[in-house]
Amino acid sequence: MQIPIHLGKEVKNELILQRLKKNFEKYDLIILYELCYISFNKEGAELLFNFIFS
Repeated sequence: MQIPIHLGKEVKNELILQRLKKNFEKYDLIILYELCYISFNKEGAELLFNFIFS
């Protein structure tokens, strides 16, 4: 997924979030298994949180 570098973080995150939602719309259930083994920076963690709870 390519996002122009000149976009701000908020806009970039919103675009990523919209694309994730679109990709996962076809699924009734998404299982997130063993997330504790993946390290996230603050921005990535917030993006994942927004994706899960939106």
